[in-house]
Amino acid sequence: MKRVLTILFLYGITTLGFAQGEYNNWCFGPGIWMDFNSGAPVLKTCSINSVNSASTISDKFGNLLFYGDSDSVWNKHHTTLPNSGNLIVAGASQFINFLPVPCNDSLYYIIHAGVAPPNLTSPNIYYSIINKNANGGLGGFVTQNVLIDSNIIIAIGMARHANNKDYWIVYQMADTNIYHARQIRSTGIGPVVISQGGSNKYVSNGLIKISADGKHFVNSNRYEGVTEHFDFNNSTGVLSNPFTLVAPSSITYNYPFASQFSADLSKLYVTGDEYVIQYDFSLP
Repeated sequence: MKRVLTILFLYGITTLGFAQGEYNNWCFGPGIWMDFNSGAPVLKTCSINSVNSASTISDKFGNLLFYGDSDSVWNKHHTTLPNSGNLIVAGASQFINFLPVPCNDSLYYIIHAGVAPPNLTSPNIYYSIINKNANGGLGGFVTQNVLIDSNIIIAIGMARHANNKDYWIVYQMADTNIYHARQIRSTGIGPVVISQGGSNKYVSNGLIKISADGKHFVNSNRYEGVTEHFDFNNSTGVLSNPFTLVAPSSITYNYPFASQFSADLSKLYVTGDEYVIQYDFSLP
């Protein structure tokens, strides 16, 4: 078991660690845009106004392209994309994510989760595709709401494939301890890779984090009060060796929500209600 070293009373934010400049911009909350292209964050404004999760994508040079939440998708000029209100998305954690289509400089996936008739209680995961060159360079949808899987927990992890070209999306099936991984390729979304382990989850109330090297998978669930670590194989998409990260006894109410790795991957930070727990992964 990893040793708990310290507790800090901070708020956490999760990021993606496998890109060039694609994630150098964050748009979230009440119109906040943070530009990291210079190294230090530069505060700007954007059109989003959301209390839920949001996602942003830039080109490989760090130029803002699109951002979105449960209501809309906006382009680099901060205007909504036509038909963006038709996306099936739910106001929850990690319900919308942008990914570049591998080996294509024009197309971008939106991986999103939500509910749709006739079943309005069990979330599904979908993909849509945006062409940044459509509508005179303002961007537009090529396709929307293509079903990937049904009855999931709305928390979607993403990682770079070991081939350094493709990506993985990983998510948990509802009311089970079964995880599905799918490879995002230039030719489309690959078949499911199934892993089983850890605890059953019933409610989506937390985030999945995969380390930048694609070796560690962490699933935090505030409702269940548990954070679990798995080994992740970013060549095969298989999860293995699950164990629970135990919170120190000084934390009376353990409601973990999100996690983030340090730059050297030796530390893991798990955020809860006004606390952060630091786990040292360099210790045996």
